[in-house]
Amino acid sequence: MKIGGITLFICGIFLFGISGLEKVLIYIAGAISFKFTEMEQLKNFTPPDIWNLVNYTLIISIILCIAGLVLFVLYLNSRYRKVD
Repeated sequence: MKIGGITLFICGIFLFGISGLEKVLIYIAGAISFKFTEMEQLKNFTPPDIWNLVNYTLIISIILCIAGLVLFVLYLNSRYRKVD
């Protein structure tokens, strides 16, 4: 449970970073190729499936971080209860 919790938390942090990087890359591609200056223009031009993929990555990363923390806290609680 300890390794599983830490692994889920690290995977969540990694996906959180990828989600941010995806949004930055989409914005840079739009700014360079199509001279977009506002985020609304970019959202209207980008296909909804691509934009939703970035949002799903963010949501899954948050869920993994929370699940990892919960597993790690449960491991710590069970460890301290055995000592007492």
